[in-house]
Amino acid sequence: MTTSDDLPASLTVPYLVGKAGSYKDEAATAVVEDPKEGRAKNWLWVHDRYRTQATAFLDLKEDPSKQMAAFAKFHKKLESHSEFEDTQLFKFFVDAKIGNQDTLEELQKQHGNIRLVSEITEGLDKMVAGSASDEEKAATQEKLEAYVKDLMAHLDLEEKTITGPWMQLTPEQYKTYRSYLSWMYWFMY
Repeated sequence: MTTSDDLPASLTVPYLVGKAGSYKDEAATAVVEDPKEGRAKNWLWVHDRYRTQATAFLDLKEDPSKQMAAFAKFHKKLESHSEFEDTQLFKFFVDAKIGNQDTLEELQKQHGNIRLVSEITEGLDKMVAGSASDEEKAATQEKLEAYVKDLMAHLDLEEKTITGPWMQLTPEQYKTYRSYLSWMYWFMY
């Protein structure tokens, strides 16, 4: 069950509360039942898992092999999730002109920013090989911390941008949204 306590503190726009499928609009102070029983619930749960996993690989800095494996696995999952958002979730909102279009465009640009990932991977490779200097090790850890910080801000912005409009879709809009989903995500979202 997703409650307001489960969501990031920075999420101050409409958010899910109570039982799955409930939506509380702070401005209207009304709870509206989602006829699809929590259309955003799984997406928010996935984001929470990413937050947990991202901070977990930071804790592995004493074992570069484990840290590299955890980061690579995490980033692969994140790339897949970002592709879903860009080609299905965000695409619907952009095509339907629902929500803040400038922010949706910015979020999609952020998905394409992989510069830091390459630098982190190269640094971790050197650490695993034992050829990284102390300065390079510290720089790689700083880049990992920056990656996690940027990710947290990105996830918060996605949630602020999408959750309210998603929960306010009319039945017809929701039906159209569902037509954007591939079979892989159809039962999830």
